[in-house]
Amino acid sequence: MSTAKPPDESVQGRPVGWQDARTRWNRRYREIRENTKNDPASETPDDLLTGVDHCLVYLSQVGLLPTTGEALDIAGGSGADALYLASIGLKTTLVDISAVGLEIAADAASQRSLSLRTIELDTETQPLPSGPWDLIHISHYLHRPTITAAASLLKPGGVLVVAVATLTNLERHSRPSARFLVKNNELKALVGGLHVEFYVEAWQSNDANEAWMLARRPRQGPSWQSRAIG
Repeated sequence: MSTAKPPDESVQGRPVGWQDARTRWNRRYREIRENTKNDPASETPDDLLTGVDHCLVYLSQVGLLPTTGEALDIAGGSGADALYLASIGLKTTLVDISAVGLEIAADAASQRSLSLRTIELDTETQPLPSGPWDLIHISHYLHRPTITAAASLLKPGGVLVVAVATLTNLERHSRPSARFLVKNNELKALVGGLHVEFYVEAWQSNDANEAWMLARRPRQGPSWQSRAIG
């Protein structure tokens, strides 16, 4: 388990709100950690983490995820998804803007005897770790240039997994707002050059309308066939 810090930089030239985002997420994860410490029912590392992405679990169950190689979890917060990837055999790196969230993830990895590398990173202003990667995962975080950049960092045959709410979600919920939601089939357009093997937009068990996508970087041989549901 290792933790990397961002290079020392002045906030000069950063977009308005950059420091606020880091401060806001650090505060949120401190509150989660403190609330968990004060809850006598909390006994395991899982109590510090949000639930694992349903899309990730489903794709693993149907055999579409690799179980060896290098994985990158982008904007993964306190690490539930990164820990899941590590638990199925992937050498996993977690990047997030919140140092506190990463500390929670690192502590949970240590308690589970899982290997997890963490990097404090503002994915909207700093480049992603170059890899190349066998799997890149992005869940419930929408920054379109990051998705497109991630697609270029895969090894031949590597997969990009994205799960994000759609505009249809506004039919039942006022949040997230529209700027954090994707249009119908928009994810596919963000990963040109990859073969979309799995894609679905549907109401999920968490009562959110989400787009789930697995797209693979081509390797030599026949083209991959797409599997779409709905």
